[in-house]
Amino acid sequence: MRCKRVQARLAKHIRDGHLFVTVLAHEALFGIVKEHDNPPYVQFAWRDDVRLQIETQGDQFRDAPYNEWQIRTLDRMGYAAPFALGEEFSNRTILRDGEGSQPESAARLMIDTLMCVHGVHFHDYAMSARHGVSHWALEWRVNPSKIDLEAAFRERYTLN
Repeated sequence: MRCKRVQARLAKHIRDGHLFVTVLAHEALFGIVKEHDNPPYVQFAWRDDVRLQIETQGDQFRDAPYNEWQIRTLDRMGYAAPFALGEEFSNRTILRDGEGSQPESAARLMIDTLMCVHGVHFHDYAMSARHGVSHWALEWRVNPSKIDLEAAFRERYTLN
C-alpha cells in the first residue's frame, strides 16, 4: 500500500538523521496539477538540541485559512499555532523529544496530518482514476546533510 511505503520512507529519513525533509502533496485531477499550486506539506528537521521539529503549513502560507475542524484536529494532534513557540516558528509546529522522536511514530504523525487535516489520500493513480477522485502526487525534498544521531543523543544524555 502506498501509504505504508511513504510512512516507511519518512521513518527511514528520520532514522538516518537527515537534517530536514519536506513532503509536498500536489493534488492532480486526472493527472493535471492545478496551476499556481500551493500544496499542503509536512516536514521535519532535527534541531541542534536533538529535538525533532515537525511542521505543517501555517495559516499565512495557505490559500485559505484552516477551518475550525482542521484547527481542532491540529490542536488534538499536538501542533502549536504559528508563532506560539516563538518568532522562528511560523508554521504549525510540534517539538518532539526522546521517545517522541521515534521514527515510526513521527512518520505516522506526519501521514495522519496529511490525511486528517489536508485531505490527502494515498491511492495510486489507477485507483484514483477508477474512482474519479484526485490523485495526490508527492514531491520529496530531502536535505542530503545528516546528523550522527547516536553521537548527538549520547552527548546530550551523558552526565558529566
